Amino acid sequence: MPASSTPRLRTDPHRGQRQFHIDDWTVTSTKRPILSIPEADAASAQLDLALPEICFGNNALSIRHDPSGFELEWNTLDMLAAVKKGDGWDTDPAAGAVRVAHADEWSRGQAASGSTTDLTVQKPFDWTYTTLHTGRIAASPSSPPEWIPAPPTHPGIPLALLARTDIPILFYDEVPLFEDELGDNGIADVTVRVRINHLSLFILSRFALRIDGVLFRQFDTRVFHRFGTPELVREVKGREAPYAAVRARLAGPSSSSSSSSSSPARPLPEPAGQGHRAPAPAPAPPASASGLAAPRTPFASPVPALAHNPARTPLASSPRAVGPPPEPAADLTPLTDLNWVARVLDELALADALAGVRVGDAGHGGRGGEGEGTWEGLGRRLEVLRVPGARAGEGEGAGEGEDQTAGAQ
Repeated sequence: MPASSTPRLRTDPHRGQRQFHIDDWTVTSTKRPILSIPEADAASAQLDLALPEICFGNNALSIRHDPSGFELEWNTLDMLAAVKKGDGWDTDPAAGAVRVAHADEWSRGQAASGSTTDLTVQKPFDWTYTTLHTGRIAASPSSPPEWIPAPPTHPGIPLALLARTDIPILFYDEVPLFEDELGDNGIADVTVRVRINHLSLFILSRFALRIDGVLFRQFDTRVFHRFGTPELVREVKGREAPYAAVRARLAGPSSSSSSSSSSPARPLPEPAGQGHRAPAPAPAPPASASGLAAPRTPFASPVPALAHNPARTPLASSPRAVGPPPEPAADLTPLTDLNWVARVLDELALADALAGVRVGDAGHGGRGGEGEGTWEGLGRRLEVLRVPGARAGEGEGAGEGEDQTAGAQ
């Protein structure tokens, strides 16, 4: 293996960084504690936004092509900068505004009692922190490359290659960016993961949203690069479905296979969550022979009860609101498993497509939000970018004959 391709790992505990170098690429993950109060105040003022409850404002993941200086980066502040805000943001049907499950009932109760009061929200923003950020080009040569739509014949991300169990994982990391429990009405979470073997690197950036009793929403960005080729492949995909439609799948075949289909060798480098309603943290995995940690269990949280927090959920209801009647006891653990939810959302989208239902039609979105229409994040697109100065070697064209169809996961 050429010297430039020899894997090298460097760690800097003081800066919270790990750097992995392979085949002219340097991958840097930065994981530091949540923002201090002065840092949070400065970030909130910069973004003109109330920060999430758990905000890792100094965290980031970047990949840099050393010969050309080209660099892609995902960081917390860029993610939050893409959250909708400002007066009237929720009147745009494409914004996908969401209200909690019992907001309509509370509004009717307020109207019936004659206590309806006009309220003015200071610094309005999307309280679900929905973000469509796909990463940014942090550095590049004088002529920056651009992502362009992939040709119809492009094979997409080679899932068969990513699923192979005979290729050792040389480097894996998971970088949390932010998390918020949305006033005990659900959860919003953004995490970026990277996985590298001697053939390729793969990155998944995922925004995951659950509003109890209302909907599930995910927005994924996947980036794949096969070493020895000049091309990056990016798949951007948004999915959304009513809470009831996803929960109905708990009794279906997807639920029964949840725990058995979460191998780290799957294209998504995140094993399924385990446990019951309040799962205990998973023990730290043993280090590999090379000293690199194996993939760990992703964050999971129990399904909380509905509650009111007007400071964080401007569209939520009053403490006097009466929520929906309690539902029969059931194991809701799969609803906290992001991999399982992603599969169900893809299955529902496929079923709608086969039935000829347009994405966003009544009965599919079911958001109960301020605007009616299709959330702009829905759908899938495949894009490519040619890295400036990247060399074409043995990797280009490799994998022919494999099943490289871009699929649900």
